Amino acid sequence: LRRRLAEAEQVNEALTKGQIDAVVDAAHQVPLLLRQAQDALRESEERYRHLFESNPHSMWVTDRETIRYLAVNDTAVASYGYSREEFLSMTLADIRPPEDRERALASARSGQRGPRSVGVWRHLRKDGSRIEAEVSMQDLDWEGHPARLVLAHDVTERQQLEEQLRQSQKMEAVGRLA
Repeated sequence: LRRRLAEAEQVNEALTKGQIDAVVDAAHQVPLLLRQAQDALRESEERYRHLFESNPHSMWVTDRETIRYLAVNDTAVASYGYSREEFLSMTLADIRPPEDRERALASARSGQRGPRSVGVWRHLRKDGSRIEAEVSMQDLDWEGHPARLVLAHDVTERQQLEEQLRQSQKMEAVGRLA
């Protein structure tokens, strides 16, 4: 902003001194500066899109009002078995078991804002199998709409191993009592 004000003052001074060539020079620089800013913005958007698309955990963006998917990353497509187009025609409720849908909808529509972890949720894959996903989310603006960025970390295997350990410990305790 300070640089722009200084440039404007230089142009104004050149005009008052009748130095029209300096004003024309400054006018020719504006499109170049604008193009450089647009290029930098495009590169930044591409870097962030790559971070989203290549994240090793399932991620998606949903509309906060309709809870429809607006974007999904490659890991979500691979992990859940839905194509990107199928995801984009669905809502969050579609990947929840029927018994969890009301609670999931209430959580999705809660007034909570800011980054937060919402715990472990059951999700359904396209083939009907269930996974346990540790879910974190952050509200954001997506193309002018209130949206939510969600990261779902599949913890199914970890939970199965924890359950096996608990069962093993129970069996060991029973064995010691006998």
